[in-house]
Amino acid sequence: MKYPNFIALDAASSFATYNEGILIIDELDPDKLQVDPNYNGSSGSYGYAGLLDAVVTANPKVSGPTKARILYWNENPEGWFETPGNATWGSDLNNKPKIALFIPDDNNGNDDIDLVLASSQGYKFSFNIKIRTPYADADNVIKNQVEVTYAKDSSGNEVIAESNESRVTVGTDPDTATPGVAIGPFTYPLADTEATFTNLSHPAITKTLTVETGSLDTTRAGIRDAGEVVAFPLSILNPNQDLTALGLNGTGGPATSADIYNITYSAPPAGYTIVLYKSDAITPLADTNGDGIPDTGAIEPGAQADIVVKVYIAASLNDSTAREFTITAQSTNAAAPAIIDTTTLHIQQVLPAGVDIATATPVSAGPPPTGQLGGNDNATDPNLASEADDDDHTTIAGVNPGTIVVFPVDIANMRPGTTDSTTSVADTYKLSVEKKLVNGKDAGPFIVELLEDIDNNKEVDANELVPISDTGWLAPVKKVDTVANVYADAERIFRLNVRVKVPEGTTAGNYIIAVKATSTNNPNVEDIMHLLVKVNEFPSIQVTPDNTATVVAGGTYIFSHVVVNTGNIADKVTMEYNIASTLSGYNAVWVNESGAILGDGSTYTTENNLDPNDSFNVYLKVFVPANAPAGSVVPITVTGTMDVNGTVYDTALDVLTVIDGALQLTKSNSPTGEIEPGKKITYTTVYKNLSPGELTDAYIADAIPANTYLDGSNLAEITATLPGASTSISVNSNAEDFEYILNGGSIWTPFDLGSLPDFTEVTNIRVKIGTVPAGEKGDFVFKVIVK
Repeated sequence: MKYPNFIALDAASSFATYNEGILIIDELDPDKLQVDPNYNGSSGSYGYAGLLDAVVTANPKVSGPTKARILYWNENPEGWFETPGNATWGSDLNNKPKIALFIPDDNNGNDDIDLVLASSQGYKFSFNIKIRTPYADADNVIKNQVEVTYAKDSSGNEVIAESNESRVTVGTDPDTATPGVAIGPFTYPLADTEATFTNLSHPAITKTLTVETGSLDTTRAGIRDAGEVVAFPLSILNPNQDLTALGLNGTGGPATSADIYNITYSAPPAGYTIVLYKSDAITPLADTNGDGIPDTGAIEPGAQADIVVKVYIAASLNDSTAREFTITAQSTNAAAPAIIDTTTLHIQQVLPAGVDIATATPVSAGPPPTGQLGGNDNATDPNLASEADDDDHTTIAGVNPGTIVVFPVDIANMRPGTTDSTTSVADTYKLSVEKKLVNGKDAGPFIVELLEDIDNNKEVDANELVPISDTGWLAPVKKVDTVANVYADAERIFRLNVRVKVPEGTTAGNYIIAVKATSTNNPNVEDIMHLLVKVNEFPSIQVTPDNTATVVAGGTYIFSHVVVNTGNIADKVTMEYNIASTLSGYNAVWVNESGAILGDGSTYTTENNLDPNDSFNVYLKVFVPANAPAGSVVPITVTGTMDVNGTVYDTALDVLTVIDGALQLTKSNSPTGEIEPGKKITYTTVYKNLSPGELTDAYIADAIPANTYLDGSNLAEITATLPGASTSISVNSNAEDFEYILNGGSIWTPFDLGSLPDFTEVTNIRVKIGTVPAGEKGDFVFKVIVK
């Protein structure tokens, strides 16, 4: 194309008459590109200094035949200069600066259109230019397009063509950007307002948080409990104003682009753990930019984001020191120095795990009371039990030795007293008992059982007899400000029955039993209550056993008795007997084991006091008159009376039956207690001729007890001892002297070793004794097996 009066080549300051060739034009946006560093968006005269960056070699530059020229647009008069210093623009803001590549034809300036580019010939035209920063008020895309004009033939017909549109997105320039950050209490990142936060403010908040005048960048949690999780919501702002210049909380600004803020915190002291969460307080804070540090994610200028910092308090902690935790937000757009802001979390104090153990039924109460949880706590005397404390004791009247006493006890997850506003987390309490020695009274021998009162009836039921050692998992009482509120939360109170058995013979006095509940969360936390068992003075005596015996006229019999002091007072004991006056000729004396007469015979008083739980044996020898009629029954009342406490006594009854010279039988068995099926019982019958004469043709017979059968596994163990004999006979050696009956019949059959019976069908067995001289004795022994 011909360009008359339009292009100035060879550093000319005026335009030539004609230039012929191809002109490739690139229009530049001075609001986004630094065409002239002095350009400020207003009218004026500006050049092309931004295109002449000294650090860029040959900028702009052309690759191709050397005849091509770089031209710069001049606004007034309109045209193109090869020398950039001759070109200016700016009087009309609608006319933007331009740079172009001019390729003259082979005979430029002859006013003819000649060849410019041969087939396959081409040029590469490039230049560098800086992006204008900061750039925050317009879109961040730079659009650039090139236009070319040329003649398509020798006649000079003009062709205009456009290139594709190139696009460049403007990012942040860390060298010139002004990132900022502010982190502060929830919804107030600039920390400029007093505030109170509750669960209505954020669902993660369980107890009130405050921001107070004088420390507006501190979120306060007040007094908290061991085991608690304290959730602190916080807000982070990407400021679109200069916080530092305005004296506002935070650093830097105004932000020119979105920013990601890394969140860090100072190392917490022992017993505290910090975890960062997103605003939902459930999802852990992620590392969105891959630098290994949890962050907020991208926040646009002027916008803010929320996070939740959870402080986990160890269940074992007891901390009276105020603790502060510094949370830091740092811009990732900033180079150096770092752009950071901090905010503070404050916990005034951490109360330890709690437990309160107290009587469920105060002694002094009238109608059924609620109990003494939250009341006084062993303030009167740490070793005794007092109605002024949360202790318990037996009735004012006291109890006697041998009594079983039940103390209803309440245990709650709370600290003793009702001055707290909160309680701890769920806990299990170990239960233990100490039988104390106080003022010479030792409760050591007492039997103490800890039993859960499942139905809270303050009694020990049949299904509650399994001793326990802990409460199990016990949730904290919800409201502890009053005793009424404590007991309104009844399902969170553990009910315990302390079952105490006072041993026989326990001396009178006050006995203390301490019951302790110890926290599992914090073994240093415990509570103790005292149970006072008042034992009365209790004189008591026991004389055993009641006896029966047979005796021939003119004979004697010795009855044995055991006397026990079952009370708790030492005393002498006087033994007496009484035979009805209607029974003449009968007499008796008290004797010892050797037969020596004690006392005056009819009355015997011990020489020394009989201490509690001690005992002695004493014997009553009874004389039967020779003319006593056979069949006479002689009841003898034996009485033991305490000497000082003369109204305290016990009796036993001895009964003699007079027989007319007969064979006395005494049967015993071994073992005497319970026995399992399949085990054996040995029966022994001792016989004795009590008559003055000889007895002849004697047989000793016995029935096999129900639910057993005769043991025939060893016939040598079915034995009898004959009168005056030193050895025994047995079925195995003397079968003809032993007989049996089958199935409850009436026929006695001698044992035959060659044809033994079915021992499970034997119902009776006997042995022939023969003649029994006066005073002689023997025995008959056999075994049975329990079915």
